[in-house]
Amino acid sequence: MPPFGLVRSQPFGPWPGLGRLPPQRSAINPSFHVCRSGFLDGGLAACSLTLPWTKTTRGAGAVIALHQRGADLCPIAAFQTHCALSPGPGTAALFAYRQSSSLVPLSRSVLLARLAAASKAAELPVLHGHSFRIGGCTELLLRGTAIEDVKAHGRW
Repeated sequence: MPPFGLVRSQPFGPWPGLGRLPPQRSAINPSFHVCRSGFLDGGLAACSLTLPWTKTTRGAGAVIALHQRGADLCPIAAFQTHCALSPGPGTAALFAYRQSSSLVPLSRSVLLARLAAASKAAELPVLHGHSFRIGGCTELLLRGTAIEDVKAHGRW
């Protein structure tokens, strides 16, 4: 099953945007997309995620610090659970999941289709890809986070 619970925690933590998900299952490129080897597990308190490529730094990439959040939306706990349920090599896509006996990378199209179905079922507006980045920054501002930290979160 795709790691929707893990992706659900994204807007509330400094995870990469949907641009880090391949548009289709066969399109994974380790020079551009985040692989599991880029996740440095430091336990529940803090971890880091290495992005091989970003829109602003290109091939220089970036390192994102992840911090523990509340139990319902903690990206670290969610990722650790995801890896336990769908183990795979470091070369696997960050959000790869087990489907039968194969490890399949979560694609942008699968994620957005699932989000649209869930939104419609809950009678909520359908979210689009960029809504995650905007929502994450808005959430930080509403929590009283300093603008400098929000800029770092958005990698501006």
